[in-house]
Amino acid sequence: MLNGKKAELNLSGGHMTEYDIHKLYAEQQERDRITALHANHGVLTVHFGDGTMEVWKKNWRGKLKRKVKRHEFKG
Repeated sequence: MLNGKKAELNLSGGHMTEYDIHKLYAEQQERDRITALHANHGVLTVHFGDGTMEVWKKNWRGKLKRKVKRHEFKG
């Protein structure tokens, strides 16, 4: 509101949080880095840098469907 000095229109109470975006981006890139791929009889296993993995399976139409999401399996 106007109090004679300036108008604040920030919804968070006028305070902004500063983030080191380069550090956050580097951490995200490391987490999402693919460390290994394993394909066997229509099953594709993708291992990521944070220790998680995804499992994809080929259906009868030849399309890949995700069977296990990253957050469901840590191995």
